[in-house]
Amino acid sequence: MTVPGPGKRTVHLLAALLLAGHLAVLVHTARETSETYDEPMYLLAGLSYWKTGDWSFNREHPPLPKLLIGAPLRAAGLELPPHYQMAPACQVSFLHETNGDARRTIYLGRLPMIALGLLLALLVFRIGCVYGGPWCGLLTLLAHLFQPVLTGNTPLAALDLATAFFAILALYAFGRLRQSPGPGRALAAGVALGLALLTKLTNVLLFPVMVALALVDAARQRSARPLGRLVLVGCVGLSTLYLGYGCEMRTLASVEQHPRYVGGAGQGKEAFTWPPLAAAARWFGERPIPLFSYLKGIDYLKAGSGKKGFRGYFRGEVSQGEGWRSYYLVSFLVKTPCGILLAFALSLMLLPFLARRPGLDGALFLFPLLILLWFSLMPAQKGFRYVLPALPAVAVMIGRLWSFDPTRCRRQLVFAAEAGLLVLPVLLLLAFPERGGLTAGAVLACAAPVTAGLVLVHAGLKATFEAARLRRVFRAVLLGLVVWGGLESLAAHPDYLMFFNQYAGGAERGWRITTLGDDWGQGLPALARMQRERGWPKLCYAAYGFPRPEVYGLDYRFWSGSAVSGLAAVHAANFTRQPEQYEILSGLEPIAQANGILVFEIPEARVTPPK
Repeated sequence: MTVPGPGKRTVHLLAALLLAGHLAVLVHTARETSETYDEPMYLLAGLSYWKTGDWSFNREHPPLPKLLIGAPLRAAGLELPPHYQMAPACQVSFLHETNGDARRTIYLGRLPMIALGLLLALLVFRIGCVYGGPWCGLLTLLAHLFQPVLTGNTPLAALDLATAFFAILALYAFGRLRQSPGPGRALAAGVALGLALLTKLTNVLLFPVMVALALVDAARQRSARPLGRLVLVGCVGLSTLYLGYGCEMRTLASVEQHPRYVGGAGQGKEAFTWPPLAAAARWFGERPIPLFSYLKGIDYLKAGSGKKGFRGYFRGEVSQGEGWRSYYLVSFLVKTPCGILLAFALSLMLLPFLARRPGLDGALFLFPLLILLWFSLMPAQKGFRYVLPALPAVAVMIGRLWSFDPTRCRRQLVFAAEAGLLVLPVLLLLAFPERGGLTAGAVLACAAPVTAGLVLVHAGLKATFEAARLRRVFRAVLLGLVVWGGLESLAAHPDYLMFFNQYAGGAERGWRITTLGDDWGQGLPALARMQRERGWPKLCYAAYGFPRPEVYGLDYRFWSGSAVSGLAAVHAANFTRQPEQYEILSGLEPIAQANGILVFEIPEARVTPPK
């Protein structure tokens, strides 16, 4: 359907303004949050790769994101700590001792991910334009920028944003190849696949998606050409992976004394613990093994935290090595702004009537479904950020609603409005008792969509409602939902990782549902600022990870849950996963919250034995 209105220039100008505003949000967030749990390790790994060319440090993840993170550190002349390969807590000494200004180091390492975040937004905008023209692209961009999980994970020196960007890039390139086959597009799809493989092992799941789609194409076309193109894409992808590792080749003998590979064949142990890799290594014998560090990463994860037992928390339950199948679905429901969530629900209900691009549809939407299924079935769930590649697909689904013609599908519009805007908000309001009582925000989150739904139902049922007017009403409701989601998202600035929508009770109550990957150690500047503004004395502080709170101006003493009175601050991730350690806080409600850090006031009576 042709979309009337101003042309591409207006849309491109609006998109540029949105991206400029988003850049300002990301830069400010990067400056206003402390290091998260994993960032010091990735900062050190990135710099070590540039300086040594050795991929063994933090080998459980491929090197591309860490190389990007380390590039500005190398340019700034930062140094590696001595004996960092085996020194305990080497990432902490690197950040706070070897290189003086820790906050500057963290900020520099975050800049490349901010750049990738803007590129991902541009890519999502481009995909939206392919589906329904410039205005569809603009709506897709809005829905993408207004997802706090994406916004919160972008300005971090971590792997998840890069994983999402290169996965979506590979899927888009492969979808374009399916639409219009050619050697150039096959080469581009292969390079994009290789870059995705260089970001995180999760992206290996791109292979089954591409194989399944190639088999479907071959069956439909009754030709083997799609399979031949798939082989070409796979060969180019693996070659890119090999080049990304610097054409690494190692023999078993060469790693016997390596500080990160001690325990190899020379000490009576197998170089690999996973039987398939161990058998392959024995077959190679004394010959060099290609991609040795990549294979060691796979081996490490096969015998890693999932087997050792990861302690998780979800909806009041603590589990050791056993996950919850509903974790990611519930996390999506509570960590997505209300308006974005309801707009996505409308897109699902109207899916058969939205614009289609046969080559792109399977590529863009099959992978997110596989990611959600894969991590839902894992023995432990470690945070919503693990399914970050699924969120751009949510934005594309919402953007496609712009192409929907309600005048031709009045009955379907009425059904979608009734189910998605009248019934769903009420169900969501009832689904999360962790929210506590009804708040003004929760009432608004129910009343606003119900009102919009009634308007759509009335417009759809009224036969005399003219077509042009019905389209305007539908698009006004759609834009209203997305803008509402944007306002809810921006209200959380800069605490995007701890965002919870009003159905979950906001950040003040949402941590009772999930904390992993939400409170990730980023709240120290907010706590120090709160201490100054409220005139609090020295705090008892239970650290998450290995921070140096004094860097952010916090007046504190470390606390591990012992019997104390007065003000005590503890990270929500620690408090929920280790309730036995913080038993002294049992029954108390936080008096304040700084990002993911809960502040309690412990009465003297709790530590003074009765007479």
